[in-house]
Amino acid sequence: MGFYLSHFSQEATPILLSMHITTIGPAGTVIPRNVLTFPKPRLRHLHLSDCRVPWGAVSEVDGRLPFSNLSSLCLTRPIPRPSPHLLMRILISSLDLSFLDLYHSIPDHLGQLDATVYPAVRPASRPLTLSEITSG
Repeated sequence: MGFYLSHFSQEATPILLSMHITTIGPAGTVIPRNVLTFPKPRLRHLHLSDCRVPWGAVSEVDGRLPFSNLSSLCLTRPIPRPSPHLLMRILISSLDLSFLDLYHSIPDHLGQLDATVYPAVRPASRPLTLSEITSG
């Protein structure tokens, strides 16, 4: 898997609609930083399972995350878990999010977020289906 990910685009991927990265084994494949860095304006489905994720590579460009139009997000045992701030930014920026599955993925200290920074109600264009939501 790492070999293929090493050839992932080093620039924006404007036609990418879905990204599903799953590894088998306890160590997990390291996702190269560039996979999460550059804009993916049409990405609708993101599924990361049992991977080593460089969450620090996910940064805003012009006030937007590289993937801010998700309709489904599935995180399964990412190493490490995303920070509370980043997870909230992803959820807030994905107004069309209709499916959320966080299995052993909820960040530590999620309850300590400053409520004044994040809106209490997320404006949504459709109902959100919550699947497995566990902290593990």
